[in-house]
Amino acid sequence: MLKIAVCDDNESFLETLKKIISENAINYFKDVNVQGFNNGQSLLNQHKHIFFDVIFLDIDMPEFTGFDVAEILRKQRRDCYIIF
Repeated sequence: MLKIAVCDDNESFLETLKKIISENAINYFKDVNVQGFNNGQSLLNQHKHIFFDVIFLDIDMPEFTGFDVAEILRKQRRDCYIIF
């Protein structure tokens, strides 16, 4: 199963991006799971339990920027793809 995380503080954009990714990834992978997060902390908390293969990050978010989140994610696991 391909596990994808999308993190963006704009709820409308988050839902749109999740939909686009889900609809297109299924063309290439048999089993896809796309989860959305509206802040970096919730993504980091979930990533401790479910390691994502691909992570889409918004750069400009309150509290943690996408770069802050990416730095922490890299310390937890280096083999996931991070897309800004």
